[in-house]
Amino acid sequence: APTNWDWTIYPSTYQFVNGTNAQSRNPEVVFTAKGQYTVQLIASNRFGSDTVVEVNTLNYGGYPLPFTDDFSNNIDEEYSIVNPDNGITWAYSSASNGNGNGSIFMDFYGYNGSGQEDEFILPALDFTGLTGVQLQYDMAYRQFNSSTDDSLKIYVSTDCGATWTLESARGENGTQNFATGAALSSNFVPSTASDWRSDVL
Repeated sequence: APTNWDWTIYPSTYQFVNGTNAQSRNPEVVFTAKGQYTVQLIASNRFGSDTVVEVNTLNYGGYPLPFTDDFSNNIDEEYSIVNPDNGITWAYSSASNGNGNGSIFMDFYGYNGSGQEDEFILPALDFTGLTGVQLQYDMAYRQFNSSTDDSLKIYVSTDCGATWTLESARGENGTQNFATGAALSSNFVPSTASDWRSDVL
């Protein structure tokens, strides 16, 4: 039950707005320079104080390229997940293609719904001064049977998520142009390098 708050953000290229300041419970800030920001909060009451520091927890202007993630132990906080039906959604898995320590996955085997689209949203990236930017990802997928119709769509936003443009839509139609192996009527967990394929967009 804190009664006092003391916020510090590093570096100091920001300003408090809307009548808030460093002692506000819920401060609002505007950043004036691109980069990663570390936030410190000292919360106190008549019994004492506690300090928490979140290093590089805010990114203004997007992460610089190249941006990579091997999902070494979980899904980091900078990612967002949208799960409209509150059912099975994107989750962390220790399965990897050997180049990383983990992956993210959708449990289609355990999910019985249809027509749902769950979103896995990357953090903002900084493309300033760049052309021909590519997205490379490794994927592993098998159909349950020939009538299943799972798909992967990749959208890009250039206005901080206000609008999205579909860049790629892929699904398996029986040609194995999307699937990385034959249909499998049991739970699929990729376990060898041959279960994976690298795609570039």
